[in-house]
Amino acid sequence: MSLLPNVERELMRVAYAPADGSSAGVRVGSRAVWRGRFSGAVLAAAVSVVALLIGAGFLIALRGAGTGGGSPAMHPSNPSPPVGRGAFPGAPRPSHGHFTKHGVYVCPRAPRNRYLPRVAGCVSVLRADMTGAGAQDLVLLYADLGGRHFRQGYEPVAYTLELVRPGGAIARTRLPTEGNQPLFVRAGNVNGRPGDELVLLLAYVSSGDVYGIATLHDGRLWLADAQLAAGGDSGAKEGFACRVRPRPEVISRTMILLGPTIHGRWRWTVETYAWHGSMLRRIAGRTFVRRGLPPRRLLTAGAGCGRPVGAPESKS
Repeated sequence: MSLLPNVERELMRVAYAPADGSSAGVRVGSRAVWRGRFSGAVLAAAVSVVALLIGAGFLIALRGAGTGGGSPAMHPSNPSPPVGRGAFPGAPRPSHGHFTKHGVYVCPRAPRNRYLPRVAGCVSVLRADMTGAGAQDLVLLYADLGGRHFRQGYEPVAYTLELVRPGGAIARTRLPTEGNQPLFVRAGNVNGRPGDELVLLLAYVSSGDVYGIATLHDGRLWLADAQLAAGGDSGAKEGFACRVRPRPEVISRTMILLGPTIHGRWRWTVETYAWHGSMLRRIAGRTFVRRGLPPRRLLTAGAGCGRPVGAPESKS
């Protein structure tokens, strides 16, 4: 702003200059002022310079007031999304459904999102290396909402498991689930091939919740066909676990009370499944009777089947 006094002095010279068009010097008071031939042009230029300087000063002051210094700041509520391998800017947020007073499970409609169909709800979100490529994939579980509409949301007609690769490739599969929302339970490599498998809670049942294990095979998502359950009630209990060595297997246990009390006799059925591509095939089974209440550690959903990812393991 140090140029403003000089500009003001120039404006004063032009203002006091005669308008007869001569180029001679004149005296104003006791001071000689030079009036050039092109005083009109000088006046216009001076006015423009003053306007530019004032505008620049206003912008500098405004920027300093907004950032507390001389450098611009990014708006904190709208940062640039991270972009890179395994990053999925704009991924949907999780949402959950609930039962109405009439006992119907409904899902609020999820906001529009690039990764979801037009009408979706009850969204679960997970990042896991399903392909074994060393990058985190985006895995989604969501309801397709095409059923009855209630005040609190829509009745789901189907559920979809969806995998999105960092490069944009997508794989989907429908889940054999009706009613309440399926959930992610565990994620980890349990079939001996590159990539994570997912333990999914498919249905809530008082005598043992139903689970499934999903895997990526030949570029497609598959749900292994073994019927797995965990939890139970006072007369029937179930659980399953994964074992990687000496070979990848899944062990399922079912315990039925024979009595006369819960501390009496139980009939155990233990079945062993081995991985064949995307499927689990039963390779062994045995039944026996044992006294005493089955231990809680055997009633878990997928012990050894990867890391827990937030869903409750079972209800006992």
